[in-house]
Amino acid sequence: MQSIYPPIYILVNLYLFRWLLRWMGACHHFFQKKWMKAGMAVIYFILALSLLIGFLLPAGNLQRFFKSLGNYWLGVLLYAVLAVVIADVIRLILRRVKRIDQDKLRSRRTLAVGGGAALLIIMAVSVWGVVNARIIRTTEYEITVKKNGGNHMSLENKFDQAKGAVKEGVGKVTGDNKTEAEGFVEKTVAKAKEVAEDAKEAVEGVVEGIKNSLDK
Repeated sequence: MQSIYPPIYILVNLYLFRWLLRWMGACHHFFQKKWMKAGMAVIYFILALSLLIGFLLPAGNLQRFFKSLGNYWLGVLLYAVLAVVIADVIRLILRRVKRIDQDKLRSRRTLAVGGGAALLIIMAVSVWGVVNARIIRTTEYEITVKKNGGNHMSLENKFDQAKGAVKEGVGKVTGDNKTEAEGFVEKTVAKAKEVAEDAKEAVEGVVEGIKNSLDK
């Protein structure tokens, strides 16, 4: 499934680059020159490949720059695709409306104005996204954790731990390896039970607290 992503990414960038060349050519004849198109192609595809370039470069400032540039580019690319696709869909719909002057609709001026409007929307939304991403918002929830530290099971586990520790100590003093091992096992099992009970109570308390906060 993931193997289809690179071709889709390439096709989307070719579609946008073609649209960009058409719009810039409609704005001024200067942008229709071959060397200008070549320069635009180099700049565009450096942006399109910036994330990949960042992963290929060794660790350092240059790598961080390209990774950051690539992340910003992906955001701009998403907004650009949405804006351009919507603009093209509107243009195709208007072409089927007989009351609209089709020659005027296909004119360079209409393309330049429409493309400029789409570009302004893309830039505005991208800048808003960058600024908004730097604003950290927090949501506070009141959570009550109910934990019974002195219940019967906890006392029993404490007693088993103490009994196991004593048994382990007696085994060490007397040189009885079997008694020492049994005491160690009893102490460890009791400790594990206590930890499991604490974790269970904590989780139940958190869940109950979240339910209470959502019910408010």
